Amino acid sequence: MGLAVGGQALVENPLGKVVELLDSLAAKIEKEGEAEAKAYKEFFEWCDDAAANKKFEIKTATASRASLRQQSANLYLTQRRLLPTLRSLRAALQLVKRI
Repeated sequence: MGLAVGGQALVENPLGKVVELLDSLAAKIEKEGEAEAKAYKEFFEWCDDAAANKKFEIKTATASRASLRQQSANLYLTQRRLLPTLRSLRAALQLVKRI
């Protein structure tokens, strides 16, 4: 395959073409590698953020659970304390209804 330039035939160098293709392939691979590195960095940062959020949620839920258990125990004690009063009020109501 030849090209005529100014009356001279230029022959394409097959080895030059291979080098050109390898250079373009290397550039393409490098560009893709940079894009992958960027995506990996963003994903890694997202994972760190998500892990920190979950850690905070667990800490908050654990504290909330302890508080709710204490409230439940307090309500149980209040119920036990008020039960005799409720019984006496029911008895008094029954007496009033009879009158």
